[in-house]
Amino acid sequence: TAAYRDAVDAFDRLLDEYPASKRFRLGWGAAHDAYAAHLVRRGRHSEADPLLIASRDAFTDLLASQPNDPDYRHQLAAALSGLADVWSENGAGPRAQAALEQALEIRLALEREFPDRGEYAHQLGHVLHSTATVLIDRQMPDQARRYLDRAVEVQEAAVATVGAPLAYRLELRRHCQALAELLIGLGEPGAAAALAERLPTIVPDDWQGYYDAAGLFAN
Repeated sequence: TAAYRDAVDAFDRLLDEYPASKRFRLGWGAAHDAYAAHLVRRGRHSEADPLLIASRDAFTDLLASQPNDPDYRHQLAAALSGLADVWSENGAGPRAQAALEQALEIRLALEREFPDRGEYAHQLGHVLHSTATVLIDRQMPDQARRYLDRAVEVQEAAVATVGAPLAYRLELRRHCQALAELLIGLGEPGAAAALAERLPTIVPDDWQGYYDAAGLFAN
């Protein structure tokens, strides 16, 4: 925790000395994002909230000066997604959904403009999945299904990019599992079984896919 706090403090000092530096402002926002993600991993959501709001505002200001900059857009979408995760965890579903809608608009545009950038497809899949989760929590499973269907589709595109890391396949498996669980609840066991059969094939040398598939078949 101290290292993340030190990084935020370092960028505070840099911006005090160079307030007009966009590079340091970008680093300041990224440091806040990283610190917030660290706190979320430890269940300290209330502490992460103001950090993510600060980074969202910083990236919004940067984007106002250069509306087409893909890095600024990417960082703003990441901050919005982080806020949505925190707000969803705190029971603020409508607020989380609004943040995700903003993030989704940015992610869709980036994926459309840069179809060969696997990272953008990967991040789009994450936002689609998060949106589906919020909709499920709000008892809107039919709408959630559309988002998870699309998450699987875009994640497949990310996996197909040259040099795609293992994380892309793990995320594809996560999307497929969530969709299968939703389909079981919607009374479509056949479609759920087809996804369950697929899980072990996504990362064949990882036992988790076989374990998750067995759980789905048991249901």
